[in-house]
Amino acid sequence: MYLLTTSGSDYSKPLCENIIDWFITKFLPRHKLHIGVEHKELEGPCGFCNIDPDYGDIHRPRDFVIDLQSQMPKTLYTITLLHELVHLRQMVRGQITYKCGRMIWDGIRVTELDYAIQPHEIEAFDNEWPLYLEYMWDTTGNWYGDD
Repeated sequence: MYLLTTSGSDYSKPLCENIIDWFITKFLPRHKLHIGVEHKELEGPCGFCNIDPDYGDIHRPRDFVIDLQSQMPKTLYTITLLHELVHLRQMVRGQITYKCGRMIWDGIRVTELDYAIQPHEIEAFDNEWPLYLEYMWDTTGNWYGDD
């Protein structure tokens, strides 16, 4: 079970809801989660996933905020949201934890590593296209979507 809230402009609310419902139902069906997705102008990466600073518990995260860039093309939006949902899953499963303000991945402190070699990012990037193809197949019956 999960509760989803979305906000912002220049995005498709039905697409956002559909992607999250597909992912949570398929990969985290037994967890009680609160997910807030905020669409806004971002500098740098197209998305971020964090434990909700107002309600989240860093020791047992179940409340999350995903920030996404507004005005992304549908395919990029889908891939970016799936990437951020992989991070959400990593936090729920306890692969990503925090200690003394530093991010820990399966016992390894990764905060000081370059972005490109952080293990949680490698996993998220490795899963983007397979998840996108699986999502497209499950929801449209084809691999390429309708962009």
